[in-house]
Amino acid sequence: SGEFVDSYTFHGVPGQRVTIDVTSDEFDTYLVVDPPAGEPLQDDDGGGTTGHSRLSLDLTEAGTYTVLVTSYRPGE
Repeated sequence: SGEFVDSYTFHGVPGQRVTIDVTSDEFDTYLVVDPPAGEPLQDDDGGGTTGHSRLSLDLTEAGTYTVLVTSYRPGE
């Protein structure tokens, strides 16, 4: 839909606590975490401002998680 995106992966295990935090002075950040199964988790302004997104997760399953860092609007 026109947004740029950077993709990262990590291997998680049940009981692990993970915090993903992204900030930018250049664009309105948007964060998506795609677990091994189930619905993706999304955050637009969890840090309280348009240039800050954060998700804190208590992992419930083992496997590869994909983190997508993008912008709220196309072309940013």
